[in-house]
Amino acid sequence: MGHIEGDEIYEPQKACTREIEEETGLRSECIEDLSLRYIVLRLKESQEIRIQYVFFGNVSKNPTLIEIDEGSLKWVGFKDIPNHNVSATTVEIVKHYKEIATFTEEVYVGSMKSLNGNPRNYSGTIRGLGTSD
Repeated sequence: MGHIEGDEIYEPQKACTREIEEETGLRSECIEDLSLRYIVLRLKESQEIRIQYVFFGNVSKNPTLIEIDEGSLKWVGFKDIPNHNVSATTVEIVKHYKEIATFTEEVYVGSMKSLNGNPRNYSGTIRGLGTSD
């Protein structure tokens, strides 16, 4: 998971493309239609609050991934993401996106609370910006 550097505080998309390149080797010119889709505040059991900016985009065909020290990289189908070791936030975003967000271009905002460190247990809501839901 990436971090926003001090000079990127007002440009989370710049941080996103930098982190993608650092973690995968994919350069920004290989990514099309990158757009902010979710802003999620996550309260961890330690009372630490994390803010996640989640971007979606398309990658050109047959991109080359680099090897990194943090683990091996592989392409995973969108529907298979929850079957991997991902955060509760990621599981909820995938669920929400498949049910609702696929059909809109809204940016959704929500909050999550980690329960017992289990990525399958979550509580929270995700709401579209500018809606009364």
